[in-house]
Amino acid sequence: MLKGFGLIDGQIVAIDGTKLKAGCSKKKHYNDSIISKKLEYIDEKIDAYLLSFLTEDDRLKKQEITEKLEVYQERMHELQVMKQELKETGENQLCVTDPDAKSMKNNGIHEVCFNVQTVVDSKYKLIVNCDMVNDVNDQGQLSNMAKKTK
Repeated sequence: MLKGFGLIDGQIVAIDGTKLKAGCSKKKHYNDSIISKKLEYIDEKIDAYLLSFLTEDDRLKKQEITEKLEVYQERMHELQVMKQELKETGENQLCVTDPDAKSMKNNGIHEVCFNVQTVVDSKYKLIVNCDMVNDVNDQGQLSNMAKKTK
């Protein structure tokens, strides 16, 4: 349609990628290392609570400790499920709120982002093609976008 109206000529196009920050929190993004550290921390907390449970004589404090232990055990189970999901899918990272987002280096810092590739025609600078990819870098995207645009 754009070509029919003379708004694009298709002679020269510019192809570029950009990282768009996802709307999710870094706290909802996990990889194997993060999960392992969290599991280790929870394991230490459970050990500490179990020790205090065994040395505590007050019934109310024992009840508080039991409730905290249940919370930590539930969280440990959730993290183990995530770790298994990473293993089964072969992915190296998982974003709970937005599965398409990935941790990427963006302007020197790691952020949870989308990698958007855009092709712009030179005549009136109109976008003629775009794509969102899960790759953390733009390597291999130039030929991919050129073929799609052609």
